[in-house]
Amino acid sequence: SDSSIIEKMREAGMNVLLEGREQTVNYVSSPFRYSLTLSDSSIIGKRRVAQMLGATAFQKLQEEEEEVTPTAILETLNSCLSEL
Repeated sequence: SDSSIIEKMREAGMNVLLEGREQTVNYVSSPFRYSLTLSDSSIIGKRRVAQMLGATAFQKLQEEEEEVTPTAILETLNSCLSEL
């Protein structure tokens, strides 16, 4: 498991920085735990939508045989956005 790997690294004298969702990192005990919080939690969802939009647009642009221009990128992003 991830927690046993982290423990082995700590025992070997390594400093381990673990980042992730609270539900995930709760499996690793540490007296040095801290949490970063956002004043606007909707940012997480907005970031995820932006990632999905970018990945979809990138894939579509890779399939095109035409030169990728700023206009083509914008049109592809708008097309992908309308499909959400």
